[in-house]
Amino acid sequence: MPSKKFFQSNDKLPQFLSFDFSEYQIYPKFQNNNLSFYDYYLALANIIPHNFESYAICLHPIGYYQNEQYIEPKINNRKSIFKAFEISVNDEINLDYLCDLESELFQKYSSLLYTSNGDCSDVQFNFMINTLKNLVDNEIYYYYELLKIISYSEYDYSKISELLFKGEILTHQELQQHSKISTQPTILFDDSEKWVIATDYDTPYTFIGGEKYFVEKFLNSEYDIYPITPKYQWVKKYD
Repeated sequence: MPSKKFFQSNDKLPQFLSFDFSEYQIYPKFQNNNLSFYDYYLALANIIPHNFESYAICLHPIGYYQNEQYIEPKINNRKSIFKAFEISVNDEINLDYLCDLESELFQKYSSLLYTSNGDCSDVQFNFMINTLKNLVDNEIYYYYELLKIISYSEYDYSKISELLFKGEILTHQELQQHSKISTQPTILFDDSEKWVIATDYDTPYTFIGGEKYFVEKFLNSEYDIYPITPKYQWVKKYD
């Protein structure tokens, strides 16, 4: 593989991504304290503050255990696993409908199933990277939070709390080779601050934010990427 222009950067996350949640409160307020990041919309609000015109969600694949071995799903969409577990699916698919079916699936087979927190599949990631290559012609940033560094690299995390790289748009395999981190980054963005692709260590979703035309290029049911409209936003607390 030819050498890529890729380097560790001393730049800082832009303000719209280094959001100080302590100074804000979520709106509308919750009616109870039973909160979960398995709520798509709550996860979106906590991963990408409401800065963009349009959003999409990539649902990470559902795998399952068989004879105490984890089976990685070969197809990266919910429709295939619903079929495998004999849950009927209509032709018309939307995010809320998928959420209902997923709840039904986990109620019946929770002991067998596993969602991929913190990473979409390599196939999904590379689809997003290839899409990005057609939309962005400059270098991009790759940001890794501490928990991903601790779990997936040999960096001395006693000396660092985060890592930021900058370079060409790389596939998952290329990125692992150059970053020496065997997982996907927490955030992808560039200097334009017009788009972001972000996940979180503990959530089974990746989110895309940007202008409407940008986000629409990523929508693809084969890879479980669907539009999502924010239900929550952060408002400044009164002093």
